[in-house]
This record gives sequence, C-alpha cells and structure tokens, in this order.
Amino acid sequence: TLPRLAWSARLRVADPEVLVVHGPWVESADDRFFEGAWNGKIGDDPDAATLLVGSAARLEAGGVVFATACNSLDRLFSLRTERELFISNSVAYLLVAAGDGPDPKHLHYFDDFLEQYRLGTRRIERPIHTRGGRRLLVHMCCNLHVEQGLSWTVREKRLPPVPVSYTNYVSALEAAISSVAENASSPERRVGYRSLVSVSRGYDSPAIAVLARAAGCREAISVGSSDGDGGSAIAERLGYQVHEIDPLAFLDRKGMPEVEFGFWPGGSNVVLAGMEEELRGTLRLSGRMGDRVWTTQEVKLLDHLVSPNPSIMFGAWVTEFRLRVGFLNFAPAFYGAQHSRALLRITVSDEMTPWRLGTDYDRPVPRRITEEAGIPRDWFGQKKAATLHRPVHSLEALSDASRRDLLAFWLAHRPGPLGGLWHRGLGRLQTWDAQLRSPGSRTGPLWRRVPAIPAHYARGLGPLSVGFQWSFSHLAERYADALSQYDS
Repeated sequence: TLPRLAWSARLRVADPEVLVVHGPWVESADDRFFEGAWNGKIGDDPDAATLLVGSAARLEAGGVVFATACNSLDRLFSLRTERELFISNSVAYLLVAAGDGPDPKHLHYFDDFLEQYRLGTRRIERPIHTRGGRRLLVHMCCNLHVEQGLSWTVREKRLPPVPVSYTNYVSALEAAISSVAENASSPERRVGYRSLVSVSRGYDSPAIAVLARAAGCREAISVGSSDGDGGSAIAERLGYQVHEIDPLAFLDRKGMPEVEFGFWPGGSNVVLAGMEEELRGTLRLSGRMGDRVWTTQEVKLLDHLVSPNPSIMFGAWVTEFRLRVGFLNFAPAFYGAQHSRALLRITVSDEMTPWRLGTDYDRPVPRRITEEAGIPRDWFGQKKAATLHRPVHSLEALSDASRRDLLAFWLAHRPGPLGGLWHRGLGRLQTWDAQLRSPGSRTGPLWRRVPAIPAHYARGLGPLSVGFQWSFSHLAERYADALSQYDS
C-alpha cells in the first residue's frame, strides 16, 4: 500500500537492527536495498558508483551507508529524536514515520528548502523547523555513514575522471548512460525499467536523446505546444517512437494532481502528471541541468553544484509523484558536473568554434552532439524550452479542485482573521501589476516607472506560502494508512 519506490528506515541507539518499511518495487538483498540504478553491475555497491540514480542503503562494518542520487533532483531526508534516527527518500514519509509534521504557521518552508538547494554540496547544515521542534535535514549528492550510536559522517561521492577533450567527455558520458540503462533493465531485478527520453526543442534534451539512442533507448516523450517547443520531429528523426503529451492533460486527472508537486511558489512540474502511464516503469532521461553544465559563461559554473540564483527548484519536487508512479529520474548532464571548469575549457576551445552561434543562448557541446547525429541546426537550440515547467505565481494557475482546497487550507491556518482576504487581494494585485508591466500592455511604458510589488512579499504571506503544509496534509494520509496496515 506504500508508494512503489518509497522507503523509510528507523535506527535506534544500541539496537543492532535497522527497520526499513518500503514500497513493493524497492529491491532488497541480505545486506542492502535500493530504488535506483547506477553505472555498474547489480552486484556492485551502489554507494561506490560515480553515477547513481535514485537511492540506496548498504550494511557495512559497524553501521549503514545511505546513498543519495548523484544529482540535486532526488535527496534524502533525516530527522533525529532523542534515541531514534529516521531516514527516508520522502520528506512526507519521514515526518509521518517520526510522528511529526510541518509547522502550519511557518510560512517560509519554500525558502528553507530553496536555501538548501542553492548550497549544493558545500555541506553547510541548515536544519528545517518542524511542528515538534526537531531538526529536519536534507542530504544531497553524498553518502551518509551512520554508526550504531547514531552518529554519522558525510562522505563525498566518487567522481569520474576529469574530461580532457570533447571526444573523451562524450565517450565517457555515453558509456555511463549505457551502463545505467543496462543496470536498470537487468534481469537480476524483480522490477526492470525500460529507457524513455524527454525531448524538447531546446539544447539539452536533444543531445541526451542522441546519446540515449546509442544506449538502446527507443521511446521518447514530448510535450506538444502551440509555439512549437515540442521535440517530436527531432525524436522521430532520431528513430524514436514518440508519445506526444498535451501540457494541460494533468487537468483531466481526478483529484488534485498538484498535491504531489505542491512545493511552489514560482513553478511546478505538475505537467508530468499528464503522462503517468507513459512514465511508469521507466528510466526517464532528461536534459535537466545541461544549461549549467554545458554553459559558455563562467558565472554559471556548477562548482560544488552550487546554484546561487534560482528562485525555484527545477525538477527537485517530482519525488512524491515519482515514488508513487514508479520511475527513475535520470539527468545524465550531472555526470562529471563537478568538473565544470574542465568542461568550460572544452566548451570554449577552438575545436568547438564551428558549433558556436555567438548568441546569448549558445551551448556548443550539445549542439555538436545533436548536429553530428543529423539534426538540422535550426531545429533546436533557438530559444529556451521549458515544456515541463508550469509557472505558478497565483492560485489561478492551479486546477479547480486544488485551488479550492488550498484556499480552504490557507483560510484555516492564516496568520490572523483578515489574513486570507488581505493576501488574496495582494495576489490579485500582483497579477494585475505583472499584466500592466508586460510589453504588450498600453500602459506598460508608464507603469514600469512605478516600483513593482515585491514577489517574495506576496508569495511569503499568501496562500501559496503554505503549499508544503497543504501538500503534506494529503500525503500524510497516504503514508499513515500504509503504516497502520503494516502495524496491524
């Protein structure tokens, strides 16, 4: 009854056993469990891989090692009580298992998690406040070694060799993708995953589609759009069987699809909810983070996976949807991303000049990969394509059921009797403000002289500010029901 890939581990002081309660697709053996794939054999230690998708844990002498994914998309979460330590790949499951939850009155969870996301692997500990006053920690791109006394050490992931040339880098990346795909589909698993690549008309996903084709991937998914950002033509030219999805198909889903993506403000990947059947049982490859890994601008480099400027967490809140549906979230561009300066030297080298456009939107590495596969230059990489991102700046961006339910939740937890009315007005005023400032508005040139309403102010105090608590209130029922059946 748990989501297919969800797991939660409970460790107790002086107790040699670790209790793990997990969903039916989590793989387990005598000394380990995992929901993921890596560039190695099934019998190899997933925590020792240079490219791990999903998560894993393994017994070792004197303790347990918990391994996160080698990216910023799937994290692990931990919470310590006086004599227990809980670790999970789901923040909602973690809080339910520990008998805790988010503080309904805390309006800045989005900013708390965003700060963790921005820090990357700099390992600056920033505990997140819970209802019970405990320390919720987020662990990204690391191995967590926990001893029997519940003390732990964080160890860095093994890195692949530093790339020395374009050919060397692309060959290594292609080999890594092939190895992960082979691991994911291994007959040694109880549940195997077929490869599926997302394709748009940007730079990054077409390049990944080229490399995935060499790894045996033959299925692609593309989001159709009125302005032609869908990548169906590119995928078909590469020989893929293409599933084209309406970006608003999620609105036809029963219930409240945003619950599993309910960590705004700014944006959401709820578009993925419209392709649930296509994603189930897949290793889903995407071009996520290619804009930072394959950049020509030093200011965008991913030192320590640090992202100092984003106002939203692209791709990082797909987890609850992924765990329930049952697919692995694979962003190959993260492979070797810590070698960002070596990649920049390759990107701006004389060898790559034929694939430079000299524009603000210029990525010669993915352009060369894609053009050498036979895709015409003007078919892709002309403008930024974010087909799986749905802007969420107000309640109006949500489905009808979610909008009504979130507003009711906000009115029940707002700070003060007039909070709901005040901040609904603020949200509408902010929407009008943005419309008046748009280039197509007749009042635009004049209105742009007026100071803008700070987005973070309306966001920080309005209904969207409790997106995390609202999402948890529904997800908690899912995990509590499953755990009650387990206990019984």
